[in-house]
Amino acid sequence: MSTSQTPIIQTVGACQEYKLPRTSLFGQRPVLHALKEVDFYAMEGESVGIVGESGAGKSTLTRILVGMEKPTAGSFKFKDRDVWSSDEEFKLEFRRSVQMVLQNPRSSFDPRMTIAQSLLQPLKGLKIGGDHQARIRQVLDQVGLGKDSLKKYPYEFSGGQLQRVAIARALIPDPKILIADEPVSALDVSIQAQVLNLLNDLVKDLNLTLILITHDLSVVSYVTSRVAIMVDGKIVETGSPKSLFQNPQSAIAKSFVDSVLTVGKGIEGESLFENV
Repeated sequence: MSTSQTPIIQTVGACQEYKLPRTSLFGQRPVLHALKEVDFYAMEGESVGIVGESGAGKSTLTRILVGMEKPTAGSFKFKDRDVWSSDEEFKLEFRRSVQMVLQNPRSSFDPRMTIAQSLLQPLKGLKIGGDHQARIRQVLDQVGLGKDSLKKYPYEFSGGQLQRVAIARALIPDPKILIADEPVSALDVSIQAQVLNLLNDLVKDLNLTLILITHDLSVVSYVTSRVAIMVDGKIVETGSPKSLFQNPQSAIAKSFVDSVLTVGKGIEGESLFENV
């Protein structure tokens, strides 16, 4: 991390514990240690990946990064200010600045609402002023959809198109940080490349910070410049996708490399979608 710059978002020694149901009537409730002193950061305009197997702690860290959960220990900072100890004005700025794209777009939309209604919700909920209709049209154009999409319902879109709508909804509040949780895992490979290209373009054009959560190193190699590998609630290795492909230091990183399906020079750190 550069000493001349401050991360736009970071966790310092973040821990998260969950109390589990009792296994006996008079026994103490067992505790699940989901995160164990996690230090994570992202700089403004940077694309960072978080990878790990199921149960590694990726989802827990994601909930902290979007402000859904307060860590039980450690701190969570946005623009070098602790989010949970800040005033309501700063918390509102944080909620506008950090938006999320979920894995399955169909489950994230109300099927009874048109796309126009769905895109209007964040503007009203976050109390954002201005010309809402103009903003909606602008964002649709940024994700490559026409204004004819506004009258449609979610079921009228393909999976790739609906994920573009989901990205548009995340962009509506003009965020600084976009957190994408397995954004292409439910899509066909050819459509995956299109959505990942869109994310790359948005990061460059809007100077977004992108945090990509996935289990697929081939995806992070295409989109991100730095990757953090999580195991058992800890970040065990961080580096460029290329270095993690070529010279992984931890056993879990090596297992990831062994399981990656490659095309061409994929195993050498080039993009899986290089020729798509």
